[in-house]
Amino acid sequence: MKSQGFCLFLRRNHLIGSNIDRWFQRVDIGYIEKASEFLNEKLEAMFDYGEYITDATKYTTTEYNEVFHKGQSTFELIMIGLHIIVNYFFKEGFISIVKFHVSDGWSHESPIFREKLLPEAKLKENRRIHGDKGFAAEENYEMLFEKKLIPNISQKEGTKRGFWTKKAKKLYNNRLRKQIRGLVKTVFGGMETETDNKIRFKLEKTRKLYVSIRALTHQIRTYFRALVYQALKYLPRFATTSLF
Repeated sequence: MKSQGFCLFLRRNHLIGSNIDRWFQRVDIGYIEKASEFLNEKLEAMFDYGEYITDATKYTTTEYNEVFHKGQSTFELIMIGLHIIVNYFFKEGFISIVKFHVSDGWSHESPIFREKLLPEAKLKENRRIHGDKGFAAEENYEMLFEKKLIPNISQKEGTKRGFWTKKAKKLYNNRLRKQIRGLVKTVFGGMETETDNKIRFKLEKTRKLYVSIRALTHQIRTYFRALVYQALKYLPRFATTSLF
């Protein structure tokens, strides 16, 4: 049996960082992303209406990079960014990750949102997408309107008011943004509770794969909770229906 052979392999090898680093090199991050997107499609098929929220968080490592600035050498802690768009299902209260991207270092939110998340995310038309000021940019608004989405993103004061920014401002609902946007923190909060958002792996690919697995873990848990939720809805019917 393959499973027995794998168990014997684990017994003979210590689960140390170097071993995990080596094993993770064989895994394609693309498989993790596709698995997460597949579960999101399953969840969207279960429930009716949802609104989108975008946000990002950072993971810290135990490694430092030497950086030269103005002729002086300094050391900066290496960080990994997790950028996500989630779907919040109003009635049921579930939050599913529609699309995620793991960035090298702590990249600015707006370019990642525009270049990595929006072009590939499967988003339904005529739905709001909420975000904080970090996502307020003329280019972002233009892409959102082209995708027939309704941006509800907090705008920065003193920024240039282009055509798309002005259009977005007319639709902006601050009360609704405050009510919904913070819900995305429940996704990050669960991850931080389990891992403290710290990575101890040495290799870059392993670090990024680990963060991707954290996102997939959320999807798996959400999917099984949704299955239980759906099953419980039918229990009263069976309890009150005669079998004979």
